[in-house]
Amino acid sequence: YFFDPPLFPLAMSGLLHPFIQLGYGLEFNSEAIIACALAQASVHKKQFSRALDSDVFDDICRGNVGEGEDKSAASATGLSLLDILDRMRNDSITNAIVYTEEPYTDENRAHAQALAIKYAKLWTVQHSESAVKEKSLEAMLVVALVYGSLTRPGYRPALEFGIMHNLTASYFLPIVLDALPLENKVRLLHAYALTFLYMFAMKGCPPLYIQPELTSTNTHCVGAVASDDDNPWLDVFAKAIANNDMHVPKAVRALWRLSLLTAFLAQQIKPVEGYELPPPINCLHLARTTVDYFKKSARRRDSIMDKQQVATLNEGQSWAHGVLAFDEFWAQHDREP
Repeated sequence: YFFDPPLFPLAMSGLLHPFIQLGYGLEFNSEAIIACALAQASVHKKQFSRALDSDVFDDICRGNVGEGEDKSAASATGLSLLDILDRMRNDSITNAIVYTEEPYTDENRAHAQALAIKYAKLWTVQHSESAVKEKSLEAMLVVALVYGSLTRPGYRPALEFGIMHNLTASYFLPIVLDALPLENKVRLLHAYALTFLYMFAMKGCPPLYIQPELTSTNTHCVGAVASDDDNPWLDVFAKAIANNDMHVPKAVRALWRLSLLTAFLAQQIKPVEGYELPPPINCLHLARTTVDYFKKSARRRDSIMDKQQVATLNEGQSWAHGVLAFDEFWAQHDREP
């Protein structure tokens, strides 16, 4: 049902919440949770006016570029996601995205969707199990890289709310992929990449500020730790679980899984000349950055809090919302003390 044409655009909407719910259902082998995921998709508002409609999405999966688009890039190899982000940043459509206090204007949504459709066609996923593994790891690594690299130097961390949901959903990507036939695996990867490119475009295609600590080779893998006393993730998990914002432990859990996947799958990716793969990600460093940014550990269970209340409990810190590519956003963001 998830891939039925009327439902699929809804299932990948709402910051991927129906997809995340499906992942929970498969992870815990719960038909009830899977049914909840389908029900949630059914009542969601369609996030993309046309990108996931069958005719447009089929063109994306086939790499069918349109009139005036870059046909040279639509090859068997395609472009890497890092190359695509660079091209999006320099595209004339990006210049039409404007800064507003409320970034999700109809005009910005239309431009972001046009960019996502245009460039999702240039990311190729071959119909093989090995290609699915390679491309899924590439996508998860790039999402984590962007999540951790949006902060301008000299400012407090800007952990962006929409990209965070792409990161959270990445925890479930291998789980859902394992349950699908090959054709739907390829379609799901294209849809996941599309939602990420759309969210990146909604931020104005900002530059990345990659800190050396984020891409250090000293990554940590829970499976390689001999004892709990030596496991650096346990303190991170304790802080994450205690946090009042439940997005925090979900993001940390996705980074933990990515650390495992990187340790066991990265060596299986064969470099292709001219195809820029993401660097190794120190997921532990990024998880620590997340929990340390949201320092307040008291959790409120007795009421539903709005965004301002959550920020107050988190000592003034909250997820970044806005068009991060613009100086106007940073003029309102706190600098490092």
